Amino acid sequence: MDEITQLAPLHALLDPAYPENLRMVAEWLFVQLVEDEEIAEIPMGAARLTALALLALRQTERLSAEIGGMNFYLNKGVRYRASLRDREMFERFNGRNYDELARVYGLTPMRVRQITVAMLADDVARRQGCIVSPLQKRA
Repeated sequence: MDEITQLAPLHALLDPAYPENLRMVAEWLFVQLVEDEEIAEIPMGAARLTALALLALRQTERLSAEIGGMNFYLNKGVRYRASLRDREMFERFNGRNYDELARVYGLTPMRVRQITVAMLADDVARRQGCIVSPLQKRA
């Protein structure tokens, strides 16, 4: 099986905005899991835990082979995760439920307001494209 076909199930799960360095790590770890598929056949217990420990070491060796000797920064994906949260929050926003969303997401109502205003501006800009008013053209 070629690598593109092998990685297809993983790529189907990844959001296009998923950070590139996290995508690479996921690919490397997934390939190692596929190569060690015999571990799935081992019943849960000490033998399986030992096999999983071995798999963790093999994955570490895979990462070392792929990025060893390089400067490699692995971000936490905070911006990506926040944008997912922000999109979900915006979908749930009804124009006045700031307090409710603040409780759900562990934010202040003011922060919810800031996020929803920014998401609304992004949404309008995306839908309208680059519309320039006649007054702006003269300036």
